[in-house]
Amino acid sequence: MTISGSGIAGGARPAYYDRAPSNNFQSFETGLEGPHGATTRGTYTVPTGRSAYLEYFDIAVVRATAASTPGQAGVMLRITDIDDAGFNIVSAALLSISLNSINDARYSNGGLTMLLRAGDIFTYQTISDGSGGTVWFKGTAKLLEFTA
Repeated sequence: MTISGSGIAGGARPAYYDRAPSNNFQSFETGLEGPHGATTRGTYTVPTGRSAYLEYFDIAVVRATAASTPGQAGVMLRITDIDDAGFNIVSAALLSISLNSINDARYSNGGLTMLLRAGDIFTYQTISDGSGGTVWFKGTAKLLEFTA
């Protein structure tokens, strides 16, 4: 009979949360932003020899003042996965509003959604393509980084 496990010499590898874990938080919050093109608010690249779970994310967009010509205002959480063949595969959570009343808002969150490998890139971006008006953006994410 063979017995194996993480606590036995020659056994299976420890669970991911026991392999030199460290927390990584990515967050931003803007002031009242006027119209702007795609703007990167934060980025994180998984280091060599490490992996990371995106454990939680929260994104929000709120129109603070009406635009003279309304357009889309949004926040995007984007994951760029560099696969073994060198191709970029992009997954994204996009949250946008096109309404033009004060305090029009959208919120979204999720949990334990994705495994990122070494070289994968996590990015927050915002955009507001109307004329005039202001928008408030927020994004928060918790990643658990561990030895691959």
